[in-house]
Amino acid sequence: MNMILRALMVSVWFMALTFPLVVLKVDALNDTILFRWENMASIGVGAFVLSIFWRWSMERKARGAVSTGPSPARLRPSGSPSPAIPASASSQS
Repeated sequence: MNMILRALMVSVWFMALTFPLVVLKVDALNDTILFRWENMASIGVGAFVLSIFWRWSMERKARGAVSTGPSPARLRPSGSPSPAIPASASSQS
């Protein structure tokens, strides 16, 4: 619950910071101001989702969770030796 509340506060803060750039559109020729509220909603949703993901990944990193992605050691069969660097590749300048 605490993470959701903090993510909500972050999204509101981002909506407030980006309001003049994202929501307001000034048409100087016709002396009108357009309010694009759908842009503010997308900023809020995006900031909320990214904040949740960021906090989750930082907690996971702090716990010391290992990556589940493939690594070169996992791709080799367990009995095969490490690939050697050819002598011709290491002696080139």
